[in-house]
Amino acid sequence: MLINRKAEIGIILLACNIPAYVFVILVLNYISDYRHNFALLDVFAISGLLLYIMGRKEFLSRPEKDRVIHGISLGFGLVLLIIGVIFSLWWYSATQYDAMRLGIPEGDYFIQHSPSLLFFILWAISGTVLLIDRQKIMTTRNKKRGEISDLKYTASMCVCLVI
Repeated sequence: MLINRKAEIGIILLACNIPAYVFVILVLNYISDYRHNFALLDVFAISGLLLYIMGRKEFLSRPEKDRVIHGISLGFGLVLLIIGVIFSLWWYSATQYDAMRLGIPEGDYFIQHSPSLLFFILWAISGTVLLIDRQKIMTTRNKKRGEISDLKYTASMCVCLVI
């Protein structure tokens, strides 16, 4: 039963990363070294992404009745993509500024803080994969109905991503 639900388990693991990130920042950051906490979050993000990718074929072939699940994956993909890109850029610029301010070589300081940057990049990759899969679902459904061509739908999806 769980073998057919790899994608859902992966999405749940990815969804649990957001509250876990808030917990790490608000609580564990004061108790221990935050880099170790981000390494643990990296493990959950990688495992969630891998489970989703391994089970996405069954997830994409689900009937149209599961629109709620596909809609949730679309919204969650957008949130992960936007937050992942913004936080990645913010974290990269913050580490460069701190390295310059402290007089530490940028490469050394960047390597020390790479688990957190990797975490945000994984969020952006996960959001992109979820959006691409949602686009595949919509394209196949619209081909069956004969409503919208692939070019029009892809263009509208790109416009939505830019906005």
